[in-house]
Amino acid sequence: MKKFQPLFLIVVIALWIPALLLALSIAGCETGSTGLARPIAPGLYATTTNIVVVASQAAQSVLPAPWSTAAEAGGAAVLALLAAWQGVTHSKIRSLTTNNNRQDKKEIL
Repeated sequence: MKKFQPLFLIVVIALWIPALLLALSIAGCETGSTGLARPIAPGLYATTTNIVVVASQAAQSVLPAPWSTAAEAGGAAVLALLAAWQGVTHSKIRSLTTNNNRQDKKEIL
């Protein structure tokens, strides 16, 4: 087996679910929600982060030192992107909810 094949397989596995989630979010395929920037469902978010963590930890034991560090860094980057996505979408929802509540109070007065 060539040296790059295990690394390629780990990267593909680690990036498959986040790429799929991104495609589903952009296409609006999740039931009961609309728009491009939606938060990922909590169960799906937990599953994705668990898979990425396990894949990056498995890379440490399988790959030699320079490649395992790169795979670990890639996993950390994916986790950071997922966390940023969740943070941005939750802050947008919070601001929309706050603005909605202000509009409702103005209409009552």
